[in-house]
Amino acid sequence: MFHAIGPRSSARRCAHARVVLVLALLASTCVSAAADEAARDGTDVSAPICAAEATTGEDTTCDAPRMDAADTNEHGRLTGISTATEFLADRYVVRFDDYAPIEAHRKRDKARKDLAAIFDKVIQGRRESGSTEPDVLQTFIDARYKDGSRLTNDQVLGMLIAVLFAGQHTSSITSTWTGLLSIANKDRIFPNLEKEQRSVMEKHGDKIDFDVLAEMDELHFCIKEALRMHPPLIMLLRQCHVPFEVETTEGKKFVVPKGHIVATSPAFAHRMDKVYTEPEKYKPERFKGDKPEDKNAYASFIGFGSGRHGCMGETFAYMQIKTIWSHLLRNFDFELVGDLPEPDYEGMVVGPKHPCTVRYKRRKL
Repeated sequence: MFHAIGPRSSARRCAHARVVLVLALLASTCVSAAADEAARDGTDVSAPICAAEATTGEDTTCDAPRMDAADTNEHGRLTGISTATEFLADRYVVRFDDYAPIEAHRKRDKARKDLAAIFDKVIQGRRESGSTEPDVLQTFIDARYKDGSRLTNDQVLGMLIAVLFAGQHTSSITSTWTGLLSIANKDRIFPNLEKEQRSVMEKHGDKIDFDVLAEMDELHFCIKEALRMHPPLIMLLRQCHVPFEVETTEGKKFVVPKGHIVATSPAFAHRMDKVYTEPEKYKPERFKGDKPEDKNAYASFIGFGSGRHGCMGETFAYMQIKTIWSHLLRNFDFELVGDLPEPDYEGMVVGPKHPCTVRYKRRKL
């Protein structure tokens, strides 16, 4: 899935060098463990920073073991997984410092302090008042660890920030990609979307609620296809708590040791031609019918993760984006200005590059 490019292939340019920023997240998690192990063996781990690329299976000069994104078996193991040791094997070490003295980190730290000043007053005020409210803040305040201790204000703040960014950026960016891809393929996509909206309005008028939104299959498939092509997070990580064996489609077996980090890339897995026909084409209809393409193999669609730790906000996300685009489709006509934007991999959440412009005109369906 991911290949590290070491000293022996330093002349080769990385086809997707921006992905190296994402690898920082993985590397920062596992590099300390690798350093401890190397120190015990007397190995020097101060190797130069390596670039990394996401490819479609093309071989590189990396000697590290790898698993293809198609790896799975009949027992339902995850597709597209790769242990963190792949990035740390031999001389291929990706080293990043989360606290390097650079402007981006200074801005990040200042922003968190500013948020802390705002939220801390609210959190402490809630604690001191003794009042309870049916909201997520109260859930965090009431939460207890196994030893009975409660979350500190700073820990509650961290959880609130995680909830804020997890729900805001992902939904807004997916709303944007859904619109851009549908408008870019307007002649093929919009007739079905508009027909569905007319049908729903004939039955329910202007009413929009959970049950009404559940009837909008065409819009649902458009959102899902946007997520397939442009998942907001291009790397999902899990820590292995119990060793388990994975068998690939080619019969190769791997054991993921306890304590290792397992990574999967939705951006890669979602474009596998073994699973999806014409994976580079926006085709919402691929999810229709008795044999939707994402059911060809276990966890072929992981826009919301998969398994027991899948995103708990999936239903809400679809509801939110459907609400937005139901209103827009009923009241506006759209036209894309310029070419369809490329993905911007410089941010943690992958949105479209700017300029990202549409022309719109008010009208009623």
